[in-house]
Amino acid sequence: MTYKSFILILLTTTLISGFLLLPGLSKLKHNPEIDSLASNPDLAFQVFSQCKTDVADEKRCYDAYSAAVNLANSTDCSSEGIRQQFKFKMLVENNVVRTVNDEIKKVCPNARIKISEG
Repeated sequence: MTYKSFILILLTTTLISGFLLLPGLSKLKHNPEIDSLASNPDLAFQVFSQCKTDVADEKRCYDAYSAAVNLANSTDCSSEGIRQQFKFKMLVENNVVRTVNDEIKKVCPNARIKISEG
């Protein structure tokens, strides 16, 4: 078997595997519970805050954590979006206010909102 034939077979196998496996992998990113919590930030904050002290339902806590991380990593640079990023970054990362402000400034450099450092 020549080198060229080997590469062609390997490339074909990779492409076929990709077409068969990738549709299944896309389902991993969309969990209805996480999506629901992410669309209701107050509930996500409440559930994850409670989970930080008492884990009664591991799956729900994991879903709340995932939603909180998604909300903390938002790129919404509106006033409300920045407040939400700040709130969830403080919840998830347990960071200092100045560090969180600096992280948000990297994502939203032109934002006209100041989160208090107190």
